[in-house]
Amino acid sequence: MGIYIFKIGTKDLNFLNNDDAYKHIMDFSKFLRNYIDDIKIISMTFPVNTQVQQEDILKKMEMTYNKIYINFLNKRLEQ
Repeated sequence: MGIYIFKIGTKDLNFLNNDDAYKHIMDFSKFLRNYIDDIKIISMTFPVNTQVQQEDILKKMEMTYNKIYINFLNKRLEQ
C-alpha cells in the first residue's frame, strides 16, 4: 500500500452560477463515494500578494462616476 497525493482544484462556489456550483459539488461527492480507501484532506493556504489587482480596482474606481459600478468595485476590493 502506497501513499497517494491528489490535488483537488479549489473553486469559489459563491461566485459560480447555481448550475456550475452544483456540478462541482456533485463531482466531489462522486469522488468521495467512489474512493474506498481512507483519505485525509489537508487544506493549504498560501499568502498571495494582490497589490497589483487592488491598484487596478482603485484606478477603475477613480475613473467612473457610476455608483452601482463603484459599489461592485468596493466589494471586489474587500475580497
